[in-house]
Amino acid sequence: GMADDIWIYDFNTGATENVTNNPAQDICPIWGPDNKIYFISDRDNRMNLFVVDLASKETKQLTHFTDFDIKFPSLGKDSIVFEQAGYIWRYDLATGQATPVPIEIKEDFDSGRGGLVDAAKHLESVNLAPDGERTIVIARGDLFSVPAKNGTPRNLSKTSGAHERDAVWSPDGKWIAYNSDATGENELYVRSQDGKGEPQQITNGADTYYYAPKWSPDSKKLLWSDRLQRLRYVDVASKAVTQVDQDKYGEIESYNWAPDSQWVTWVRPEENGMPRVYLYSVANKQQTAVTDSWYGSGEAVFSDDGKYLLLSSARDFKPTFGDEEFANVYRDMERVYLVTLAKDTANPLAPKSDEVGKAEEKRKKEKAKEAEEKKPEASPSATKPEEKPKKPVTVKVDTDGIQNRILGLEITPGNYRKIRMLDEGRIFYLRRTAADEVGEEDEGLFAEKDKKSHLCIYNVECRKTSSKLRITSTRSMVSTCSWIGVLSGAKSISSAGDKCVTSSSLPR
Repeated sequence: GMADDIWIYDFNTGATENVTNNPAQDICPIWGPDNKIYFISDRDNRMNLFVVDLASKETKQLTHFTDFDIKFPSLGKDSIVFEQAGYIWRYDLATGQATPVPIEIKEDFDSGRGGLVDAAKHLESVNLAPDGERTIVIARGDLFSVPAKNGTPRNLSKTSGAHERDAVWSPDGKWIAYNSDATGENELYVRSQDGKGEPQQITNGADTYYYAPKWSPDSKKLLWSDRLQRLRYVDVASKAVTQVDQDKYGEIESYNWAPDSQWVTWVRPEENGMPRVYLYSVANKQQTAVTDSWYGSGEAVFSDDGKYLLLSSARDFKPTFGDEEFANVYRDMERVYLVTLAKDTANPLAPKSDEVGKAEEKRKKEKAKEAEEKKPEASPSATKPEEKPKKPVTVKVDTDGIQNRILGLEITPGNYRKIRMLDEGRIFYLRRTAADEVGEEDEGLFAEKDKKSHLCIYNVECRKTSSKLRITSTRSMVSTCSWIGVLSGAKSISSAGDKCVTSSSLPR
C-alpha cells in the first residue's frame, strides 16, 4: 500500500487516471515528447528507466541495470540524464542507448598541482624481506624497496596513475606481490624484487575490493579475501583461482597458510556473532571446523614446525559490575589456545610430574643448556656460520576429534593477536588487557596512538611468559611483528626464551 503509482490529473475535467497501476514503486515521472511519460521503477528489484505510451497504454523498460538504482532522472531536448552507480548517464531518446557521460574536473587548487612530496611522511604499509636486508614500503601509492642500512631506496612501480597497496615479499625473497588498480579495478600483481622486468597481472575480472594477499611458504600461491566475503587463492604460474570459502555473515579477515603450503586456516564469521576457526585441505578441497559455535575464536595460525594450530578464543568469563550501571561487564575474555593437529602429537601442556630415576637425565639437560648460554655472542663483524638448510615440513592433520584437542595456555586473559609459534617451543604474541587502558581518556580510547600492547614470549617448556616490549601505536606494532618474523632466530631472543626467565633482552 506504500508503493507509489504515476497519475495524471486533467485540469479541465478534474479527472484523475492511474497510468502505471503496478505493485512496484513507480516514481519521478517526466512528460516527454510524443505523448509519453518516462519514470523510474523497481519492478526488477532495481530502479530502472521505464516509459508508458499514453496512446497505447503500453509500458516498456528502457534500461536494465542490476547493480545499483537509477536516481534523479531529468529530461532534455532529445535525451534523459540520470545518476547510476556514481556516474552520470545519458539516455538517447532516438537510439534508445544509455551511455556514461565523461566528466573531468580541472581544479586549480594546490592539491591539484605538481610538486615534490616527501614520501616518508605518507607510509601506508611496511613488509620486511625474509633475510631482513631490505624492506618493501608502500608510500603515496607507489612501491619502494628500502635497504636496511646501506644503499638507496628504489621506486619499483613509478605509477602516478595507479595505487599500489598491500605489498608482501615472497618467502623465497624473489618476488613482491601487491594489489593495484592499474586496470581500473583491484587486481593482484607480482613483480621481481629488484624491479627488473614488467609486473605480471595474476588475477583479472575483479568484481570487488581485494584485501592483502599472503604468500604460501613455497612461494607458488597467493591467498586473499575480498568484500564479497570470499576467501580464495591463486596459483601464480597458471593463474588458476580456487575458492576456499564464501561466508554469509561477514568478511573474512584472518587467514594463513600451513608451513607445507597444503593447508589453509581462516576465521569464519557466524550468524550468532561467534567466529569459528576452520581448516582447508588444498589436496582434497575439504573444510573442517576446528572450534565450535559456543565461543568466539580468531587469529588462527600454524606453528612453524606444522604440529600445532594456534588461535585466540574468548572462553574466560569473569564478570564484574559496571561503575554506573548494575549490570555484568565482561572484559579480558581471551587466551591463546593450542591445537594438536595429529592424534599422535604429544600434549605439550600436559601436567608435569617429577619421577624417581629421571633426575640424572634432567641434570644433563640443564648442564647442556648452561653450556649453551655461556657461549660468547658473536660480534657483528664476525663471519656468520653457514646455516644448515631446514628439513621440509609435512603437516599431518587428523580431522577426526580435532575439537577435543584444544589446549589453553596458562596465561592472563586479555586480548591477543599476532600469534606465532617457533620451532623451539616459543610462542610470540601481542597482549592487551583492561589494565592497559588505565590513563587513556575515554574520547581517545579508540585512537591508534593511545592503544598500548605488550609483545610477549611464552615458553612452552617452563610454562612462563616474559613481556619484552611495550608497543604504543599500530604502526610500531606492525613493524615489530614483521621484525619478529626476521629476527626470531637471533640469540638475544632465543636465550630469553630457552632460559625460562622474565628479564628483558630486547632493545627498548
